[in-house]
Amino acid sequence: MRKNILKRLIDNLSGADLRRVRKDPMEIMGLEHPSEAAQLYVVRQNPEMIQFIGAPSEKVQLEVVRKDASLIMLLDAPSEKVQLEAVRKDTGVFLYINKPTEKVKSEVLKSDSGQIIYMDNPSGNLQMQAVESDCGSIIFIEHPTEKVQIRAVTTDPELFIYIGSPTEKVRYAAVSACADNIMYISRPSENI
Repeated sequence: MRKNILKRLIDNLSGADLRRVRKDPMEIMGLEHPSEAAQLYVVRQNPEMIQFIGAPSEKVQLEVVRKDASLIMLLDAPSEKVQLEAVRKDTGVFLYINKPTEKVKSEVLKSDSGQIIYMDNPSGNLQMQAVESDCGSIIFIEHPTEKVQIRAVTTDPELFIYIGSPTEKVRYAAVSACADNIMYISRPSENI
């Protein structure tokens, strides 16, 4: 067994695997631990070949998503750097990322605040980012924070009707922004 590992290592260092895939890129499937050079060669020829590479390096993964961002769906656990590269090319691939980081979600919202609808329990910061970009995106947030609700109704008072169970502060902000919102409050307090 040690001899096999040593032989593979020597082959990789000598470029034997790269020569094999240059002759036939499909040879990558027969290589247990292909060198990064061999991996890069293959995905540059055809990025979809990433599915036949066991544990591609970050550099290889970046090469793939630069060519076709949707291929992130073929990657098991892409790094944050790879995720960011993919969503910068196409925010729609966000749906293919298993556990996107907060930074990745934020990057998506910079381009398309409506994507918040696909985010499970977005943080208050992400909610605010979406509402600041497009206050109408509050409609897509299942449980917006009080600050986010206030921001939305002060920017566009008509959004008040879309907020379920508004707090006293949110009601006050909505009525202050537009007195007609009083109609939508079943039992207004004395403060409103």
